[in-house]
Amino acid sequence: MASSSPSPGQVLVVDDEPSSRELLDIILNEEGFTVESASSGPEALQILANGTHDLVVSDLQMPGMDGLELTQQIRERHPDTEVLILTAFGSQERAHEAGKLQADYLRKPFDKTDLLHRIARLVEKSRMATELAELRDALKGKRATQAILAESRPMRAVLDQVQAIARSNYPVLVTGESGTGKELVAQSVHDASSRASGPFVPVNCGAIPETLFETELFGHVKGAFTGADAPRAGLFEEADGGTIFLDEVGEISLEGQVKLLRVLQSSEIKRVGSSQTQQVDLRVVCATNRDLADMVEQGTFRQDLYYRLNVLPLHLPPLRERPEDVALLARHFLAQANEELEQPSAGFTPEALEKLSSHRWPGNVRELENKVRQAAMLAGGAHIGADHVVFVGSPVAGASVGGGGERSSAADPSLTYEEARERFERDYLLACLRQHSGQVTRAAEAMGIHRNSVYHMLRKHEIDPSSFR
Repeated sequence: MASSSPSPGQVLVVDDEPSSRELLDIILNEEGFTVESASSGPEALQILANGTHDLVVSDLQMPGMDGLELTQQIRERHPDTEVLILTAFGSQERAHEAGKLQADYLRKPFDKTDLLHRIARLVEKSRMATELAELRDALKGKRATQAILAESRPMRAVLDQVQAIARSNYPVLVTGESGTGKELVAQSVHDASSRASGPFVPVNCGAIPETLFETELFGHVKGAFTGADAPRAGLFEEADGGTIFLDEVGEISLEGQVKLLRVLQSSEIKRVGSSQTQQVDLRVVCATNRDLADMVEQGTFRQDLYYRLNVLPLHLPPLRERPEDVALLARHFLAQANEELEQPSAGFTPEALEKLSSHRWPGNVRELENKVRQAAMLAGGAHIGADHVVFVGSPVAGASVGGGGERSSAADPSLTYEEARERFERDYLLACLRQHSGQVTRAAEAMGIHRNSVYHMLRKHEIDPSSFR
């Protein structure tokens, strides 16, 4: 038996005229909405107190409690429920009053298409507010696994694995493409374990220069080297009693791998410049987007360390393999972006969600978050349409096209020489990173410059190379 599709929204219609209530009931039922009716403001408040509604569609002129008074009560008692006021007695003053109460306003006689468009937008806005409130509640006291937004079967299976893995103290190796949320899952393992009250110390191994690796992880004593004016605890000591998360573990040099192996074997560390060892009680969770088994065959990763780390493997699927999660994540990121931008929390049009869901997401969840932030800025608090979702290579107003069909954003005569040079530099850098899968060293070699110069350009143009891996 086929399951029925979920209702697009729950709507309460409030009007003292039976014929008006019946008309709205017919229109909304035809579109699949779940509809209830009330003949007065007090009756509507009683229904709202006993149920959950996304939207109230109310007449303005009603005996006793009018639409604006009802809206005021709804704002105080049910802040996440949206309100649409209908009236045949429209005026700018009354519309202004409705706006101050954060209610939408539509004059009679209304256009059916316009009415349904507004209702769909307001229902989406209400549901986003509810989801955000639920997420905040989860983050205040629940396990991190409950805060990870996922509806797809692959990710629900991962969360089940996290709960099982958390019961032990064995090392965990989290694998998956860049941007799939490996640190969030590592945090979930820690939060679901008996070490949850201890520290969780994340370490980006790829960002630590090889010359500083040992002192960063193990610390040093005073006078260990020039500039060591005071003793310093390393990251392993900071994680004592908790979990250390070694992200991009595949970037550690062979010399650093030997030192990491020693910690795993003995649970002991020794600060740089010290002859004394000390015990540490911690769990090691590692992550990588590289194939460590292949690196072992190539001789760039130690086999004994690989087997030490790969006790409990946990693989995260890329976002393209769990499209059911795209809309859920997009709504979450949009709510965050609108809050950061201090603008109204509008939702997505169906066309925008379809465009997001059909994208391949090579940068995974991180790319989706950035794309939603960009769309939120373009929309400026309005409903996000398909035109606000712009991918690399999409047509852009004012872009010029070269003879070979490729867009040449730098060759724009309206730009100054400096602006054109900066734009070319950014486009060239993006092309090199894409060609070399985000490997900065390889990109620098191809560009014929030192990798420090590439890092400088990455910071200047705010580019994350890991999004190309």
